[in-house]
Amino acid sequence: MPQSFADALGTADKESYITKNDDETFGFNQDIFWEIRGIDPNCYGNNPEGYTLPTNSADPCVQDWDNDGDPGLTVNTKGSIGGTGTMSMVEKSSSIIHDGLISEDGLKIDALVSWTDEQKILRADNPLLKGGSDNKIKDSSEKFDGPANFIEQVKIEDGSDCAFIVNNAETIFSPDPVTLK
Repeated sequence: MPQSFADALGTADKESYITKNDDETFGFNQDIFWEIRGIDPNCYGNNPEGYTLPTNSADPCVQDWDNDGDPGLTVNTKGSIGGTGTMSMVEKSSSIIHDGLISEDGLKIDALVSWTDEQKILRADNPLLKGGSDNKIKDSSEKFDGPANFIEQVKIEDGSDCAFIVNNAETIFSPDPVTLK
């Protein structure tokens, strides 16, 4: 991805909530959160779920978020089986955090994540790149016995940096984060 792609995404504020469960533990959840990229927000308004992504780069809703002169967002690919090229796209995705648990000491949160992702390719200079992806719920995998998507948030020592996390990952994070405890 070009840096301009990442820069165009900005940040998203997601609101989550804590609940007290029947067994006196505390839960952590986030309602569905939609993100639509490369599209004028006025086009979908308060109904991102019902919005249909355009497939034509001339659609007035399509914007050049990465300011490279091409509508939508541009991705450069390099593949060993012919997937090399450049494409411009728009995207629509959602995420839900559910079944979260907060540890008794309050220093760790484990939760499951279900998500969708859809891309409409507006332009591609290689026919192999014209497919995009479907917007189907992705909350499990044939490779795993159970959920394949999860988050694990751990309170780390104040003043810790990335090197600290990388060097101590085995003691910071659970060896089995999919089994929520």
